[in-house]
Order: sequence, then structure tokens, then C-alpha cells
Amino acid sequence: MNNGKIPGTFPTNFLSAHDVSEKLSKLRIEISPERIHELAECGYMPHWLFCSGGDEQALFRLPDVRRWLRHNGLLEIKGAPFPKILEVVQFVNIGQPATREQVPQAIRSFWTSLRVAPTALISGVYFLCKSGEVVYVGMSTNLYGRVNSHSRDLQQCVDPMSIAVKDFDSALFLPVPRSDLSDVEERMIRILKPRFNRRGKEQEPSEEDRQWLADRIAASSQPAR
Repeated sequence: MNNGKIPGTFPTNFLSAHDVSEKLSKLRIEISPERIHELAECGYMPHWLFCSGGDEQALFRLPDVRRWLRHNGLLEIKGAPFPKILEVVQFVNIGQPATREQVPQAIRSFWTSLRVAPTALISGVYFLCKSGEVVYVGMSTNLYGRVNSHSRDLQQCVDPMSIAVKDFDSALFLPVPRSDLSDVEERMIRILKPRFNRRGKEQEPSEEDRQWLADRIAASSQPAR
């Protein structure tokens, strides 16, 4: 095939592959003359054949080529939704009191003290939950950063059986002063025995633990002032 210019005797709306490529480049559409010829040879790109002396030359009309490229050269990528784990943080509810329906049964007795995690740099004990079950109890002075680190670990996990990654679909926290974090975390692990906590749950809750929980439940049931 001839990649040169079309002889001047041809109507101006017929172009060579070379001319088509140049005009398209001015429209920021980059396609080489060779590629245009390949598509024409396979019967894809609309074109005309000029036959002279036993030779054939492919000719093109720019509007036809642009129309074909628009319908066949553009691929729409609709995009994928964010992984569900990102919905752990619902920004409209950050730091707000949790609803009863958000709280797993095991800690529902003091649900009025719980807030939706995470928020700012508040300290507290947090509960990772999966399908209504408390699966991990932890503590942090930066609940936002800690819960999100669990979220990143889960998203990047390639081994679903890894004990280092906690599978959860929501998070709650109990505001706790920094000096009390360890004590409250240890008590909640002994009482709840979450499956992803490796230390502390082998101990049975003491009578003091039970009284501590009873006092917290009693405090939570008091009407807000």
C-alpha cells in the first residue's frame, strides 16, 4: 500500500492513511498510518480502494474514521465500588452515640456508653465486630489511626487464615482515660474472650471483673443529664 500523499486529482475528502494520522494527531488522537492500514486490511477501518494499473491504494474519509474510532476505540471504565471495609468509618456518625442495633449482643448491656469509632485522638478501648460478634478488643490513644490500621491490614491481606489480620465489618469504642486503658482492655478480654485476641482470654473473669462490669452497666442505665 502507498503511504504517500493522495494525487491532487482526488476529491479533498479522500485522504491517505498518512494524512488521516496527521489530522487526528491535531485532535490529540494518536494512531499511526501503519495501524490505520492494518485495521483497513482486516476489514475493520472503513475505507475505499483506488485501483490503478493493478495496484490498490486504501483511501479514507476523516469523519468516517473518527466515527469508527469513537465507537470501537473507546472503552468506558465505569469504576468499581470501594471495598466494604472502608465503610467501617461512616463520617456522618463519627463520635456519635451508637444505636442499639449497631452493638453486638455481648456488649449491648452497656450500649449507651458506646460511640461509633473512630474520632480524633480520643483514647479508649475499641471493639472490632463481625456479623454481630465481638472478634477483637484493643486499646489506643488514637482510635482513628488504630482502627484504620486494622482496616488496611485486612484490605492488603493475601492469606485469609493469617492470625495477624482481624476480619471485621464494623468498629465501636468505649471512651476510657489513658491511665485506665490497660485495665479496661484486660477486663473486657477476660469477659468477652474474643477469638482474635491471643493473650488474656485464657483467664476466667474474677468476681471483681463481674462487679466492675455490673457497675458500668448500672452507670450506663442512668438517664443522661
